[in-house]
Amino acid sequence: MHRSWVVFLLILLLNIIQQHPSQGIISLDELFPFGLQAGDTLMPPNDDGSYGPISLPYTFPYFDNIHHQIYQANNGLFSFLGPISTYVPIEFPLANDQRLITAFWSDIDTRGNTGNLTGNHVYHQVYTQSTSNSSNTTLLIFDRIKSYVRLYFPRETAFNPLMVIIGTWYRVGYYNSRTDKLNTFQMVLATDQLRSFVFFLYNDLQWVTNNNASQYAQAGFNAGDGFNFNMLPHSRTENISLLVNESNVNVPGLFAFRIDTIDIAAGGCGPNKSRAYWPVRGQQIGGTSVYLQGPCFSVNDSRILCRFGDFGTVEGIVINEYRAVCVSPLAAYASAIQLNVSVDGNETFTTWGTFTYMTTTNDMFTTEEITIHKNGTDEMFVSWNDTIELEWELSATMLAELPSDAFIEIDHVVIQANDEVSTNSDVDINIQSTLILATNIRPQVGRQTTAIALNNTTNGNQRFLPVVGIGVGLFRVAVVVHRAYKVYRMVKTAMKVVKYASQIACNTWSDSQDDPSTWNQNLLPCPNTVRQANVARGQYEPDTLCRQNGIPLVNCWFHTGRSEFNEESAAACFRSVQSNSHGAGGQCCYNDGGQLITRGTGAGTDDRYHSGQSFWRHQLHDVATFLACCKFQSDPEACDNYLERRPPRAGSDTRGEFGGTWGDPHFMTLDGTSYTFNGYGEYTYLV
Repeated sequence: MHRSWVVFLLILLLNIIQQHPSQGIISLDELFPFGLQAGDTLMPPNDDGSYGPISLPYTFPYFDNIHHQIYQANNGLFSFLGPISTYVPIEFPLANDQRLITAFWSDIDTRGNTGNLTGNHVYHQVYTQSTSNSSNTTLLIFDRIKSYVRLYFPRETAFNPLMVIIGTWYRVGYYNSRTDKLNTFQMVLATDQLRSFVFFLYNDLQWVTNNNASQYAQAGFNAGDGFNFNMLPHSRTENISLLVNESNVNVPGLFAFRIDTIDIAAGGCGPNKSRAYWPVRGQQIGGTSVYLQGPCFSVNDSRILCRFGDFGTVEGIVINEYRAVCVSPLAAYASAIQLNVSVDGNETFTTWGTFTYMTTTNDMFTTEEITIHKNGTDEMFVSWNDTIELEWELSATMLAELPSDAFIEIDHVVIQANDEVSTNSDVDINIQSTLILATNIRPQVGRQTTAIALNNTTNGNQRFLPVVGIGVGLFRVAVVVHRAYKVYRMVKTAMKVVKYASQIACNTWSDSQDDPSTWNQNLLPCPNTVRQANVARGQYEPDTLCRQNGIPLVNCWFHTGRSEFNEESAAACFRSVQSNSHGAGGQCCYNDGGQLITRGTGAGTDDRYHSGQSFWRHQLHDVATFLACCKFQSDPEACDNYLERRPPRAGSDTRGEFGGTWGDPHFMTLDGTSYTFNGYGEYTYLV
C-alpha cells in the first residue's frame, strides 16, 4: 500500500475516534436484559422524577444498613430513604439521609423525541429466584451475577443471590428535552441479604452536562451521613465520559463493587491493589490451596512461585488474571511462617504475610476429602497386600477453572517422624518417600472412584516402604498441571495407618519403654459415666475417632475389646484437655451403657504423649505401637505387654490407699444465703 494511503487511513481513524470518544466496548447485547420485552417497568417520560417506593422481597444491605425498599430516580440513581429529585449533582459526601447509588447522576430528561431512534426510556425490574415472567431469563441473570462475583471478587465465598435489581437508562437525553446526544448505562444490584454487590455497565456516554460547564455528572456511593462516600474516577469533570473505556476489573465499561459495609470494596486487580491471600492457615501435612489476589496475572506469561518459610518453595498456577494459587508443602512442625511470592519467575520475592501451619489432629483420619474402601467398607488401616478403592469429588466450579490438560495423580506419601529432632513439644516430620499409585486420570464433576492394587504398585519398589513395622501414610488425590514444570493445582489428602511387619515393631518398642509410673503421675481420673464425661468439658473432650453415634465400622475401631477375654468394646471415648508435667495425656472410654471401661483393649489408656499437644509423638509411641502389639497380631502376650506400658485409665471411684474429708460443711442456697454447720465432736469418714 502506498505510504500516502496509510497516512490518510490513520488520519481517518483518528477522526473517527475523536468524533466518538464515548462509545464503549460493552455493546447493547452485553447489557443485562432490559425493556418491556424483558418484563421491565417503564418510568413515564419526565424531568427530575422518581419511581417508588419499590418494595423489596428481600432485604438489601448497603453501608451497614438494612433496606426494605428502594427508589429509582430519573436522574441516574437509586436511593433508599426517600426520592431524590435534585438535578444538579451535589458533591459527595451528602447528609440528610441522601443514601444513594449512582452510575451517572446528572440532569436526565426523558421528555424529548429521539426521532427514528428508539430510546429516552428508564426501566427497572426486581428479580428473585421465584420470578415467574421469564424463568430462563432469571436463571441467566443469576448465573451471570454468580460468575461476576466469582471472577472479580476471588476472595469471596460462593455467592448465591436471592435478589437482583436492574436499572437501565436507555438512550436518555438531557435538559431541556435535548436528544442530540444520548447516554446508555445500567446499574445492577445483587444481594444474598448478607453481602451486596453492584455492577455499573456503560455502553455510551455522549453528554456529560446539561450545557452548564460547572455541573458535570458524578458516579459513586453516598451513605447519607455526611461522612462516608466513594466516587468513581472523573466524577464532576468533563472526562466522566471516559468511564465507557475504563474499568476496575479490566473490562472497559464495567465497574464492580461490594457495597454492604461502610468500606466500599472495588473488584478486580491492578498494581495498586493490596496483596491478599486466603486461607491464612492450613494443615501441617500440606495440601492447602492458597489463593493469591491483588496484582493482575498473565495466564500465558506469569510464573508464580510461593516460598513457605523454610519448608520449601512450590510452583503456583495462574487461574485467571485475577487469581493464582499455590499448594502448601508439608511442614516439619506446626508454626507460623512468612509467605513470600514471586510473580516474575523467581527473579524477586515479596512478602505477602503470615501463613500458619496448624497442629495435626485425629480429624485427619476421618476426613471426607477422600474415602478409602477396602473390601467394600471403610477401614482405618491398609496393608500393602490390599486392593483399595479411593473415592473423591470435584465441584463444577473447580473443573471450570482447570486447563484442558489437567489430570489427576494419586500418590502415597510415607511420613517419617524424627524422634531425635524437636522444634517444639512435638517431633519434626518429613516425607521419607512418595510413590505414584495412579496417574493420567481425567477429572470429572462429582464423585470419582478408582481401584488400586497396592501389592502390584509396590512390587519392585520396596525402597519406598519404611523400615518400621507400622507407618502413617498420606493418600493424596492431586490435580496436576504440567508446564515446563509440575504444578499441583489442588490436593485432597487422607491419612491412614499402613501395616508392615507388626511383631518386629512391637518387640523393639516394648524393650525401650520406661515404667509408666515415671510419667503418668497426676493425670486426672476418668469420670465414671459418659454422662459425667460430657459435662466435664473443662477436663475432657470427645475423641474424634470414637464419638457417640459415630460412623459405623470406623467409629471406635481402636477400642474394640477382645471377645475371647470377655472385654467390652467402647461406644464413646474422651481425651484429657491438658497434659501433665511430663507431657502425658489420658483417655477414658465407655461401653454402650455409658459405664467406664477399665480393662482390656476397649478401655482408654494412659498416653505417653498428649494427642493434641504432641500429635506425631503420640502416633509414633502410643497409636502405632498399640496397632503393632494388639491389632495387627494375634499374640495376647504382646498386647498384654502393651497394656502394662500403657495402662488403662482408672475411674474417679477406683479404690485407693485412703480417703477422707475435713472441715465444717458450708452451703449457699439459691437465694444467696450462706449456712455453716458446726459439728459436735469428732467423726471418722469411711470409704
